[in-house]
Amino acid sequence: MSKRLVRAGFAMALLVVLAAARAAEIATIRFERQDGVAVAYAVEIARSDAERRQGLMGRRSLSPGGGMLFDFGQEQEVAMWMRNTYVSLDMVFVDADGVVVDILRDTTPLSDALLAPRAPARYVVELLAGQAVARGLAVGDRLRLPGGLRTSPSGP
Repeated sequence: MSKRLVRAGFAMALLVVLAAARAAEIATIRFERQDGVAVAYAVEIARSDAERRQGLMGRRSLSPGGGMLFDFGQEQEVAMWMRNTYVSLDMVFVDADGVVVDILRDTTPLSDALLAPRAPARYVVELLAGQAVARGLAVGDRLRLPGGLRTSPSGP
């Protein structure tokens, strides 16, 4: 086997490792409904500007138990869109204390219309359309994040 072929194989292996390292961060989040029932989702985390810009664009499907959590780092006015997003979504807007402040249901795929909540938010959780109704999510519910993610310095 030539040195050139070995180097090419090593380069390919390195690219695979780098691609895996750049794969989406996945976390299990849960919403605690006001009736005490907890609802869990395995979501991709979008923290950087680039990750938030990309969002779920280009996706042709989304698991009912999956989604994406957008972390804006602080509570602020936010607006989302469905540009290049083929799957209808429910968007759950959450403040810095982890309280659901608004839910926009059954968004229109491939739309550039801005979708904004009634109140500032730190987080937006995008779920497959129909999940908010199917799982009984409502304004006032609480978002609980795993260890590395926090809803506020003193929060959950």
